[in-house]
Amino acid sequence: MHYNDLLGIAYNMTRTTAEAEDLLHDAISRMIKHEDKYDHRNFFGYAKVVMFRINSNNNRSSFISEKGHAIFTARLYAYGDEIETDLHYRDMYNRILKTIDPKFKRIFMWKRNQYTSREISEEIGVSKNTVDGKYHRIKKFIKLRYQNEQ
Repeated sequence: MHYNDLLGIAYNMTRTTAEAEDLLHDAISRMIKHEDKYDHRNFFGYAKVVMFRINSNNNRSSFISEKGHAIFTARLYAYGDEIETDLHYRDMYNRILKTIDPKFKRIFMWKRNQYTSREISEEIGVSKNTVDGKYHRIKKFIKLRYQNEQ
């Protein structure tokens, strides 16, 4: 019923038709998944808020990724020899991802992208304390693993 109106709003947020359709479909999926949180009063407003939050998270994630890539590239050209240190940490990060327990990997990835525990808990549907506890165990695992390697 509101599909075309919501698609127009999504288009205003993204500026391309393909991204607008993706955003709207992500919002509809999220609203279906979290139907219990909807109080059935203002569907149109609720859908706009969900789309806005998804779009904000997408923009933040891409900004952080682009910023990280730009910093890495700047270091590559500015420091030359010191890039080996950055490569060492990138290699270490990749090894951690391969060895970390899959139930903790998702939280590790969110934390890597600078998300707060509250934001992560809202996104994956667990309590903030659960996120904090799992992240604490991740840090403990990493610390023990790399202390033993040295």
